[in-house]
Amino acid sequence: MNLLVDSVTCNPHVGSNAEAGFGFASQALRRHNVVLLSHRDLFLQGGNPLAFDQSGHLRLELLRPSILGKLGRQTDYILRCYFHAKRIVDHGAIDIIHTVTPQQYRMTRPLAHIRTVPFVLGPLNGGDAYPPGEFLEDLGSRPIPQGEDAIRRRGLGGLADRFNQALVHGGIAQASTNAAFARAARIAIGADNCLNNIPGEHHAKCMRVPCLGIDTSTFTPREGGPNESPVILYAGRISAWKGLDLLLQAFASASRSRPAVLKVAGSGQGDPADERFERYCRDFARNLGIADRVDFCGHVPRTKLVEMYQECDVFCLTSLWEPFGLVYLEAMACGKPVVAMASGGPAEIVKPEFGFAVEPRRLRQFIDDLSQVIAELVDDGARRAHMGENARRHVLEHYTWDAVGEKMQAVYESAV
Repeated sequence: MNLLVDSVTCNPHVGSNAEAGFGFASQALRRHNVVLLSHRDLFLQGGNPLAFDQSGHLRLELLRPSILGKLGRQTDYILRCYFHAKRIVDHGAIDIIHTVTPQQYRMTRPLAHIRTVPFVLGPLNGGDAYPPGEFLEDLGSRPIPQGEDAIRRRGLGGLADRFNQALVHGGIAQASTNAAFARAARIAIGADNCLNNIPGEHHAKCMRVPCLGIDTSTFTPREGGPNESPVILYAGRISAWKGLDLLLQAFASASRSRPAVLKVAGSGQGDPADERFERYCRDFARNLGIADRVDFCGHVPRTKLVEMYQECDVFCLTSLWEPFGLVYLEAMACGKPVVAMASGGPAEIVKPEFGFAVEPRRLRQFIDDLSQVIAELVDDGARRAHMGENARRHVLEHYTWDAVGEKMQAVYESAV
């Protein structure tokens, strides 16, 4: 088949959305002729292997930045990609248009309005990924710092900001999303929670495809035994919605009478609210009496993060909102048991054979149950090893890029 793959960010170096675009474009290229439409600067950042493809089956169509880039590179792309794609379709034999990124379910999808070619959307994430209401109400009692940090511009700048918000995330995006759902021949979803945001009349068009695959040659177990003092690893941005303060409380209780270390790979740098929350968490660790057992590592480059996965004994991230959960899969590929909150994507990804998805019914109950899980894993090295082997096996069976590519191929075949 001849595919037009639409990915505003298609780059293995620029985060999960861009990595998804790169991965699905690469998988499509193994099976089909591909015309890849992307934003030039986002595509080339850091050096993109697809820029040097010699297969003869890839044609790059990279949109150069325009004056509209003052609204943001993504908005610049969204406002112009339809006309570029329409010319491609009108002058060539395209069998399927596939919009891969952004993967958020609510987003403007211009290429859905090209009606002469079947349209495939996804995989999507960002559905109903929140914990239950009583738990969220309890969270209001957390003494975490609050504040409004958005800088609001006036005049034309403020008007541009409001338009950009509506186009990318707001009312325009919602209307465009609904139109894309109606137009799509198939909708790939990364997790079943996405169905809560897709009208029921379109559910029959939905097919389950993981949002990302894992490079299991990079994310692989290390040689050697467990650490003398078991290491719990948190990897992610330090934001209030990532729940680090809950993990600190649970770890304080679990490590009171047993040796263990918590390593925090990530920071809140660059966002005032997150920076304030990071300071709060550092102070909180001192107040809990665990500062000597908690290592705040700051921002960790991706290559170093692989080493931290390999060197830890348990991976634990209790995000309050997590639509998919790439980091859990990366840790699993490195042979580690994982601990998560049982909501959103992790509730579907984490299975008892290799991890714990702790139910968030009430706040105190969740912290106590999380503490018990950490204690059990710290105390039982043999269990950790067995669960880690199961975790690696599960990723190899279901989440390699080859496995994910096969699932997307089934979507393509059913769309034509």
